[in-house]
Amino acid sequence: MSELPQHVLDLLDRAAVREAVVRVATAIDRHDNELLARCFTEDVHCVFQGEDVGPGVDRVIAYMTTNAAPLVIVDFAHMLSNIAVELDGDVAHAEADALSYLITDTGAGTQIRLRGLRYVDQLVRTRDGWRIRDHVHRPIWEQRFPVTVL
Repeated sequence: MSELPQHVLDLLDRAAVREAVVRVATAIDRHDNELLARCFTEDVHCVFQGEDVGPGVDRVIAYMTTNAAPLVIVDFAHMLSNIAVELDGDVAHAEADALSYLITDTGAGTQIRLRGLRYVDQLVRTRDGWRIRDHVHRPIWEQRFPVTVL
């Protein structure tokens, strides 16, 4: 079997890094903490909305679970775009723009929280594929308004 040219290997790595970034949003939308844990390295460091969550995948999942606890969530979805990837051997830097839709029950009706976000990630190649070692979740804008759930 012949080796692939470097530009092809780079394309495969870029696709795998993009998939790793999207997998975080997929795990959140599915409420799948097991999948979410597989997105990160064990020693991941995360900053959510300016709050330093500290190192460790267990702390990240605990933060995400308790941070949403006060909300009565009806549904949510994340859509990522403009995923830029830079490769440097076994390390990658990725930035993605995201729209998140969070529908909550306020007690007086349902409300949508529409947010523009930016994800900034450093990933490392592991034996299990690309994993996020450093994750920054930064809100850029937000709008809330009543919504009818179908």
